[in-house]
Amino acid sequence: MSKNNPMHRYAFLNAPRCGAQTRAGTPCKNPRVKNGKGGYRPRCRMHGCGTNSKTGRTGGGQILNNNSYKDGSYTKETIEWRRKERAKIKEINDFLDFVIATNG
Repeated sequence: MSKNNPMHRYAFLNAPRCGAQTRAGTPCKNPRVKNGKGGYRPRCRMHGCGTNSKTGRTGGGQILNNNSYKDGSYTKETIEWRRKERAKIKEINDFLDFVIATNG
């Protein structure tokens, strides 16, 4: 199969377009994603196109996106825990500085 097959270019150029609004305010020009049933999903691969089975919503992949979740280092709970621990460490260091200053 050749990369320059004119039928592949024809299929790409004539595929229905996504149309989602880009950050520039223009409609997206990428082709919509095929759904495997002979039709097309409403958006391209960058703007999301499936339904979320947990919420039933359609749209982008940002609803329950766990694709980039690695170890939980940047979850809200972990960030808040680190913030509290740093405050405790600062309090201990301030206390030690006070003790050293008064005794030393």
